[in-house]
Amino acid sequence: MAVGTNLRGTGIIQELVPALSGDMSAADFRDTLKYAAAGGSFEGWTRDVEARARKILADAGHDPQRPGFMPTPVADGSPVAVAHEILRWIRIARAAIAKQDAQTAAHAGVQIGWLVREHDLKVDWEKPALRGQAFIEGPRAERRDALARLIDDAFRKLGHDAIFKAILDHLRTKTAVVHEVDDQEGAIYWKTRDGRERETSFKSLRNRIAERRKRVNQPDKPK
Repeated sequence: MAVGTNLRGTGIIQELVPALSGDMSAADFRDTLKYAAAGGSFEGWTRDVEARARKILADAGHDPQRPGFMPTPVADGSPVAVAHEILRWIRIARAAIAKQDAQTAAHAGVQIGWLVREHDLKVDWEKPALRGQAFIEGPRAERRDALARLIDDAFRKLGHDAIFKAILDHLRTKTAVVHEVDDQEGAIYWKTRDGRERETSFKSLRNRIAERRKRVNQPDKPK
């Protein structure tokens, strides 16, 4: 069975929908019409949804014939939990249709549609969305390299108004990080926490000290 389709919508809500085109064969044209007609009923609309929900439960060791009965605990919002809810609402809808209870049937249909969209959004897009959010927001706490930590330590020991020379002399004593202070070249040589060698000129060091001085003067912010 070959059903013609077109993409509808944009972004994460884009989907394939049955569609006819002038270059289709007679057989494909007929199959597409049959597929679209079947989807116009409740049973046609829910056939694929029900099949997927039943498979999810079967794969998890749950009985697809007993929606709502969970032999093992499942997390709220998980595919297994949603599959149980979808099958439960499908049963409610069928019972309401049989009783010609339009209000309950409509309510059940809305619930099924919502659960399907929620499940697909979570499975297909949750992880990429969370990674993207973390990238946009950046680290929640400021990351300080080894030199910044030493400068902050100097402020704690020498006071917030410590002059450049006093801080430089303090850095000279921290040989685990600073292995040379070259007064003639006007630079210090130090290594990062992962062992990489770094060179910082006195001019850059003065700028870093000024920047750290502003931060250590704001105790309500992460340092």
